[in-house]
Amino acid sequence: MKNYFLFLFILFLSSGHLYSQNNEMVVPADGAYVPELSSFDNGMVSFMKKYKIPGGQLSVMKNGKIVYSRAFGYSDLKKSIPVKTTDLMRIASNSKPITGVAILKLIEEGRLKYDDKAFDILSNLTPPPGRTVIDKEFMT
Repeated sequence: MKNYFLFLFILFLSSGHLYSQNNEMVVPADGAYVPELSSFDNGMVSFMKKYKIPGGQLSVMKNGKIVYSRAFGYSDLKKSIPVKTTDLMRIASNSKPITGVAILKLIEEGRLKYDDKAFDILSNLTPPPGRTVIDKEFMT
């Protein structure tokens, strides 16, 4: 029983970081480690190192459920504060191409028309006074 608790304590201490083969700390990590998806950990760390990205998050969904959610690196390098899976990330204009592809996919599937009015579809939202947004305006 004593060995079991020692193992859990060591696991707890090491779970927040990724280690290289020579046991040197590489990048702090947060979130449940999934051995079957360790290639995502390795890919994320490699990407961050290559492009000198201080911190980021990666989540994977399968059949509508999150099967992998990890955070890597630091949210504040100067204070050595690691990124947590609960941290909010600013994505700014990076969401525009994702939205564009989603709209085009819906048009392709016939679930949306290029000239549909956004606020007719999103009936729970109120458009700005005197303004009607057409889906194709999202694309410009």
